[in-house]
Amino acid sequence: MKSLTTHCQTHILLLLCGLLALTAFSCQSPEADQQSEHIARVGDEYLSLEQAKKAIPPFIYKEDSAAALAQYRQQWIQRKLVLREADKMNLRQREEIQQRLKRARDEILREALRMHIITDEMDTTVSDQEVKAYYDANKEHFKLGERYVQYRHLKTQTIEDARTAKRALQSGTSWDQVADNYAMEPPDAIENARNFRPISEVLNGNEIMRRYLQTMDINEISPIQRVNGVYQFVQLTGRREQNETADMEWVMDKVENWIILDKRKRKFNSYLKNLYLKAESNNEMDVYDVIPTKHNSKKTLTDSLESNPTDE
Repeated sequence: MKSLTTHCQTHILLLLCGLLALTAFSCQSPEADQQSEHIARVGDEYLSLEQAKKAIPPFIYKEDSAAALAQYRQQWIQRKLVLREADKMNLRQREEIQQRLKRARDEILREALRMHIITDEMDTTVSDQEVKAYYDANKEHFKLGERYVQYRHLKTQTIEDARTAKRALQSGTSWDQVADNYAMEPPDAIENARNFRPISEVLNGNEIMRRYLQTMDINEISPIQRVNGVYQFVQLTGRREQNETADMEWVMDKVENWIILDKRKRKFNSYLKNLYLKAESNNEMDVYDVIPTKHNSKKTLTDSLESNPTDE
């Protein structure tokens, strides 16, 4: 009986020890996990991996995550060290610093209010009629700064394919069909032929084809050339000279953005006007006429005394 009691006590003691160990592990585990996610510390402040990921622009993080994290960590440490040093020197307590901090805070709040007003329940749809009206009224803003060209560029791996493709174009076969049958990258060849581009930006690194585009007539096809091991030719299909007005289709997205910005500006100006009138109506503001009149240095005061005649 005694041995049974001793066995039970031993079993209970082991169970309690296990529970205590489990409790201790559960209490330390999150802290250990959290600490393992820290990538930097300055004083009592920690930088977590998650915080760094959120602060880094996605396209930079995607390109090289390790380098992006290392660079952001270094910048974070530098910022924190500088702020700690500023606090040690009590710079934050200086009156001019306090005023600058207040101005910065006020500016952030004003911008936050503006963004809230212009984005809250605002209709950002722009009709075709609005785009056309804006385009017609502001054509002087759409002058081309240089020559624009529309062209077809075919690249093939063999001279036979290039010659066959050129003959097909000359006989009236559609560009989509020719590109689909002979181009090395058909989708890109078809898509790139649809838009006008500034001559300074076309065919970078391929001066031979670019020179053809600068001197060719519309619909003319260049000779076939072997450039960087690839057989290719270009066909000029459209041209706009410098100072001509850009087609509306070219600037459609830009015009839509300008119209939306104008709508947002007018909405915020209307909000400010109503805010002013509301404060005036509620007797929440006053304007005191104590501003001195601006002195005109060019205006001379009239002499009130009689002047002696000049002939005396």
